[in-house]
This record gives sequence, C-alpha cells and structure tokens, in this order.
Amino acid sequence: MSVTAWIATPSGVLWSTTTATPASLLFDPGDAAWGTGPVTCSGPGTPWTTDRGATATSPDGCDYTYRHSSVRGPDGSTFPSVTTIVWSGSWTSSTGAGGVIGPIRTWTGVPVTVREIQAVGTG
Repeated sequence: MSVTAWIATPSGVLWSTTTATPASLLFDPGDAAWGTGPVTCSGPGTPWTTDRGATATSPDGCDYTYRHSSVRGPDGSTFPSVTTIVWSGSWTSSTGAGGVIGPIRTWTGVPVTVREIQAVGTG
C-alpha cells in the first residue's frame, strides 16, 4: 500500500511517498486453553474465498480451526479473537530524503461465535 502527498511551492512541487507492506499476520483466536494457541503467518496470509469451500486449508498454512463451541468463552457465548498485522514501511521524497518506518502494528478484535463442532468417531 502506497500513498503520495505533495505540495506546490514557489520552487516547484515537493512530494513524499510512504509505502507499507504487511510483514506478518498474528491471529489470537481467543479460545485460550481450549485451543491450539495463536497463529503467526509470514506476510499478510491468504484471503479466504468461497471457491475454496468451508473446510479448505490455506495454501500458505495460515489458518485456524476452532475445536470447541464458544460457550466455553469467557462470556459464555463468544471467543474474543484479535488479528494483528505487522507492517514494514519506508518513505522517499523529492528532496532525496527517505528511510525506514516501523514496524507498525494495526489490530482489530472480533467476537467469534462457534455454535457447533462436528466430531467423527472411529474404532
């Protein structure tokens, strides 16, 4: 993701471009001792699409499967998941100045409801 800002001056246009690239994705499913723990992925991960289906795993291994209903969550109905993206950044300018920015972290929390877990018995 890149953005350029500029301003006209009597000496000409001055500009600066900032670029941010997802370096890693961290996913904490919020299911604590009931799950397998947080997942860390290199880069941004692979977005899920409907053509991959509901049970497909990510081609880069960046996925998570809940193993219990969210009635085991701290509020009795959801797991408090948190997704964090760690960005690496840089900037350049029309003056020749530039440099590295970051790492920068952005995150969002989403309550996840898991209503039913299917099990298959063998034996």
